[in-house]
Amino acid sequence: MVPLVALPPRIAVLALCAALLMGGCRQKGGDEPIPHLGHVPAFTLTDQAGRPFAAAELQGKPHLVSFMFTRCPSVCPTVLGKKKAVLKAVQQAGLDLSMVSISIDGDNDTPEVLARYAEKHGLDLAHWTLLTGDAREVAAQAEQSFKIAVSGKADETQPHFGLTHGSHLVLVDAQGEIRGYYAAMDAETPQRIASDLTRL
Repeated sequence: MVPLVALPPRIAVLALCAALLMGGCRQKGGDEPIPHLGHVPAFTLTDQAGRPFAAAELQGKPHLVSFMFTRCPSVCPTVLGKKKAVLKAVQQAGLDLSMVSISIDGDNDTPEVLARYAEKHGLDLAHWTLLTGDAREVAAQAEQSFKIAVSGKADETQPHFGLTHGSHLVLVDAQGEIRGYYAAMDAETPQRIASDLTRL
């Protein structure tokens, strides 16, 4: 995750809040109830096939959300690898979990670009959806709905293309309720999510 000091104050506060939430939501098993951390409101974006994709399509199945962009040279490959490990862990446990990756770089990440990205990285689109849309709307959704920090404007002359975003994985249950934040850098994250998913 991008250091908080590198983010504007408002974004840093959001990132800190997400980090604090994560501290209370990273379940280690046991009988403690998994908390409700907010409800994801309605939204409509565009998927890798160019079709409108509404949040309602995720109702009835748990899903794991993260933010990314295909030109990201740093944290995104790590997040992608961890989500692949999560999917493998939950499938081995006989569980079902949908993967959702939302681009914060809508001007570049068209549906065609997302489709090539999915093919390049071997993503199973039966279990994985990549979404894109207006960058400002996506940033607002990330911050207001998912409490994930997003900052900057795409600029090829800047480090990291001028974009930063939080790297937490967000577990959303079948009713659209946020149930956990997990660190993409944590080796225990796949097993922890599989355990929490079982308890849901």
